[in-house]
Amino acid sequence: TGFRKGGDVGIPPASTPAVRGDEGLVRRAVSPHVELLYPFPELAFSFRPGRARIARGHAMECALLRLPLEVFDIIGDQLQTPELIRLAACSRGARELVLRESGAWRAKCERVIPGVEPEPWHQADWARLWINVLEPYGDLLGLWSGKDGPYGSFLSVTARAPKILASSVLANRVTDALNTVPVFEVGFQAGGRVSKLCCRSMIPLDQGGHQEGDEDCGPHEADIVLNETGFRLTCCEDCGQDRFERRNRKVALMNRFVQDSNDADEAQHQRIHSFYFHYLNESLTFDLWLAEVGKRGLPDSFADFRKLPRLSGGWESGTRLPLGIYKGSYASHGVEFVLLHREGDRLVATKITGDPHIWAGSVTFRLELSSEVREEENFVVPEGVAWREGTSDQWEDLTTVSKMAGEGQIAQFGYKDPQFVPVSVYVFDRGGEGQPQRFGVHWLSLEGLSIFERLESEDIEKATHLMNSIKLEL
Repeated sequence: TGFRKGGDVGIPPASTPAVRGDEGLVRRAVSPHVELLYPFPELAFSFRPGRARIARGHAMECALLRLPLEVFDIIGDQLQTPELIRLAACSRGARELVLRESGAWRAKCERVIPGVEPEPWHQADWARLWINVLEPYGDLLGLWSGKDGPYGSFLSVTARAPKILASSVLANRVTDALNTVPVFEVGFQAGGRVSKLCCRSMIPLDQGGHQEGDEDCGPHEADIVLNETGFRLTCCEDCGQDRFERRNRKVALMNRFVQDSNDADEAQHQRIHSFYFHYLNESLTFDLWLAEVGKRGLPDSFADFRKLPRLSGGWESGTRLPLGIYKGSYASHGVEFVLLHREGDRLVATKITGDPHIWAGSVTFRLELSSEVREEENFVVPEGVAWREGTSDQWEDLTTVSKMAGEGQIAQFGYKDPQFVPVSVYVFDRGGEGQPQRFGVHWLSLEGLSIFERLESEDIEKATHLMNSIKLEL
């Protein structure tokens, strides 16, 4: 059947029919039961115990196994998982090279999570860490925006062995540290077992997410499926992503209301109370409106998410205002997140999270690149204009480095009758190394001034559970 004395596999004659197979390889039958697989028709393989040889008319050592280890690892790192498994099955020498401690499997793992180790993830080696954990779920890591609902979602997915954790990101104020609320988790156990749990039904009363004895608020089974445009989170309890985000926003704004009330003097109390009761009235009205219109087809059983760009690198806009993800003040709607990107001759800010007037995924403002005027001067708030967050005292001594003109989008309740109105943007000096990039948007028709602050990777890493920031001072 093709085997000769000495252990060599018989090389098929040139007249043997060659059939082009999967992945561009050529199959040539040795017998009805033995088939050789190799990349070029003129090449043939011969095998001896513990050694692979490749022949082109005569026997010689396999060139692949004689490559320097660094080059072999580069080749292995470029191979897909099935190809790397087949390479390791060719011979004992290939198996030892592929499975060694600093081989291709480790390179694949560390490209996803630098410095990762198999043991904390309950995996026996680098190959299992890649096959069971990082290949199927590594693409979840990063920042995501929700595709469903007026409020949208801003998700951060991080790796904390032995789990991958997804959290909704919030902020009480533009200058405050970020807060998070758990959304789902993927846990890994020995033997390749995986658990996927939804945490959205948990009431955010503490870091555990629910009160003791409250079984209905615990994590429950979910499914996460990656696709070409992002991933879909499916929940058996119909938690509803938009409803989950509305609840978190209310908690964050009420926390800010309490803190502002405690810090304000008597002259500010009336304005603060009016500000937040206006929010409560509009928020409750919006909840009733969504229920009345049947939630406008918003799904409860699943939520779709799309990937956002990284927070580091590649953010030059051609102006003094860098591109990126910013958190900005939207009056009684609280802090919302926007993605500032370039479209032709414009800078466009798209909402990652929205509100009852301008929904998530909509353009909040756009600026003409040609309108930029670069000049450095002390910033003075225009007469009759009020900051849309906090008091003006915290924004004293700002210096503008450039100005731009554009238009911002406003709409009636329920995103009705949207229109664009003139806006002016003031880009502020960072004021030293390590300081965040900020800019202000003057909404001329609203006589309001919004402040925006650029997010950095460290801001996400330092985010804490939302309820850790709650201060109920009487």
